[in-house]
This record gives sequence, structure tokens and C-alpha cells, in this order.
Amino acid sequence: MKKAMQDRVDKNRNQRNQKAHEKTVARSDTKRYITQLANVKDLQEVQRWLDNRMSELKD
Repeated sequence: MKKAMQDRVDKNRNQRNQKAHEKTVARSDTKRYITQLANVKDLQEVQRWLDNRMSELKD
């Protein structure tokens, strides 16, 4: 009887921990995606600046 009850408690705890872990992973994936987007925007800005600079030097 105690064994079955303990198994149920362990199962519930494991499920809660799994859900918490999934939320943590989702948050870090989102942060990683946002960081990548920011890096792309920075690179685009640098590319735009370089293009402008090259056109100035050609003139």
C-alpha cells in the first residue's frame, strides 16, 4: 500500500519536474532565437554601412 502511494507521489513529482524543464528549455530557446535575430540585424547594419562606405570611396 505504501509502495503504491509512494510510486504515485514520485510519478506526480516527475511529471511536474518534466513540465518545469520543458518551460525552461522553451524560454532558453526563445532567448537564443531573439539573440540570433539581433545578431542578424547587427550584421545587416554593418553590411549597409560597408556598402555606403564603398560607394563613397568609389566616388
